[in-house]
Amino acid sequence: MVADSPDVYRCFHVGAIRFDDDKLMETFYTILRPNGSQERLSVDWPEEPSYEQIRDLVEPILGDCDMEHVSILGDNGKRQDMFVDEIGLWKHLTQNKEATRLYRQNILSRYPHLDPERLNFIVGAAVVFDRIIWT
Repeated sequence: MVADSPDVYRCFHVGAIRFDDDKLMETFYTILRPNGSQERLSVDWPEEPSYEQIRDLVEPILGDCDMEHVSILGDNGKRQDMFVDEIGLWKHLTQNKEATRLYRQNILSRYPHLDPERLNFIVGAAVVFDRIIWT
């Protein structure tokens, strides 16, 4: 490949994380809090962000946590990625009704005969991305 070819783009390295500065895309996410409040934000990330990039954004929002990925079905009918505190129940965090609704919506789309009130629920804050970032 020729260095001045249009197929070549600049990239730089920060530790073990590779960022392609010509390939960043605005990635929207929503913080769902147990009290019902929501905050919509965005970050410039590569198409497939690294685990470290996801962790560095999500963990400060969730607090001292074990970050867990949850696949959800958004209201638009498309799969989305949500991150929650895996040990939130042990910490007696408050149920998050909106995050629970999205989580159950995914399960019920495949198993409509299940009683939604018998399914697990989400506690604490949740971070929902508008696109699939967890591959």
